[in-house]
Amino acid sequence: MEIIRKRNREMTNFNRIYKGNYWGSIVYNPLNSYCKKEIIDNRNNFIVDYNIKKRVTQLPIRRSQKHLLCRRSPKSVNSLFDHVEYYYTHDNQYVIIFSPYNGNSTMNDFFDNLGFNKIYNLYEEGASTFVKVID
Repeated sequence: MEIIRKRNREMTNFNRIYKGNYWGSIVYNPLNSYCKKEIIDNRNNFIVDYNIKKRVTQLPIRRSQKHLLCRRSPKSVNSLFDHVEYYYTHDNQYVIIFSPYNGNSTMNDFFDNLGFNKIYNLYEEGASTFVKVID
């Protein structure tokens, strides 16, 4: 099988939105778990399902302080927020996603208590993705 020398973002319908984030910058290789058709399809669905307009590098401070754990939290808690991405929607909302490895029911409950919902995998097969929409 020939490897296509494109980035993951170029395999989606939303190259512009995924430009600049880590997942989108990975060189596409269909044998790599980050590049599976399911993940590419999920990335396309995410943009449509959440009405995403653009990627942003961070949340405004007032929204960040209100909805996320403080950066002074123990490293064991902050390390759970792996592969964090921020987006802005056409509805003037922010969307946070992150995809930690080794998810389990305790972790799912923890994130659920923080207002995050588990959705389809957006990073790779072994990393569950959680999402939160912020007004």
